[in-house]
Amino acid sequence: MHEQSGTVRPIDQRILDIYEKMPRQERKLADVLLERRLEFASYSSAELADMAAVSPATAARLFRRLGYANYEEARRMNRAVGQWGGPLEILESSSSGRVDPNLSEHLANDQRNIHNTFKRIDAVLFEEALDVLASCRTVWVMGMRASYGLALYARFILNMLKDDVRMLPVGGLTVAEEVANMVSGDVLFVVGFRRRPEQVALIQKLARETGLKIILLTDFSAAELTRHADYIFRCHASGVRSFDNYAAPVSLINYLMTRLELRLGDVADQKLKKIEDFHSQLKELSKH
Repeated sequence: MHEQSGTVRPIDQRILDIYEKMPRQERKLADVLLERRLEFASYSSAELADMAAVSPATAARLFRRLGYANYEEARRMNRAVGQWGGPLEILESSSSGRVDPNLSEHLANDQRNIHNTFKRIDAVLFEEALDVLASCRTVWVMGMRASYGLALYARFILNMLKDDVRMLPVGGLTVAEEVANMVSGDVLFVVGFRRRPEQVALIQKLARETGLKIILLTDFSAAELTRHADYIFRCHASGVRSFDNYAAPVSLINYLMTRLELRLGDVADQKLKKIEDFHSQLKELSKH
C-alpha cells in the first residue's frame, strides 16, 4: 500500500492503529519500533528483528501489515517524516485536512484508548505497585509539560491518602534541591507522556540510584524512561487529530488511587476525615 504525496503517516501512528490486532511476535517488534521511533531507520531490518528476538520473516510480515511494500520503503518514508510527535507535524501529514471529528468519533476514540489500556494491565505488577505505594514513607510525583496536569491530579488524590506527598517540579524552582531530599525506600510516581523533556529520565536515574522504587505511567513511545522504572504501565493516548488523548491515563490514575484507598483502609479513612474537618473549620468549600 503506497501513500499519496502529502499524506505520509508516521510509523508510530500506523502501529497504534492496529497494535491490539497484531500477533504476539509482531507486537514484540512493534514495541522496539515505538521505542526507537527517532532512530529506527539507522538499523537494518535484521538488526531490529534481533532486538525484538523475532525472525526476519516476522519483521517482513509486520512491515507489510503496516502498509509498506518492505522495510526499505518504511525506512525511506519515515526519514521524510522528520521529528516525531509535534501537533503541527501531525496536522500537516493528515489526509483529512481541516475536517472536524464528530462527537461520536471522539467518544469512540476515548473508549478505545481506555479499553485497550486496561486490557493490557499486568495484574501482578499492579498489585506490587499498590504495595509499594501503601508501605512507603514519602511519595514523589513528577510530570512535565502535558504530563504535569496528570501528575498534579495524581498528587491531589495521593495527598488525601498519604501523609507525605511531594510534587516535582515545584513551580518556578529547579529540582536538584528536591532530589537531594529523596531517600531509599521512597517512591517516585512518574507521569511521562510524549513529548518528554530529557530531564525526566535523568531525574529517574538519580532516584533509582538513591534507592527509590519508580512507578511509571507512559505511552508506547517511551524508551529511556522504562530503563529506570520498576512498574511500567503503558497507556493508549492517540487522539483523533493533532493532540494526544489522556482519557486512559486519567482513568488509570483514578483506578489506582481507588484501589490504594481500599488497601490503606483505616489509615486512609482517618486522613480523609481529618481533611473534611479542616475544610469545615476553614470554610474552604461551598455547600451549594
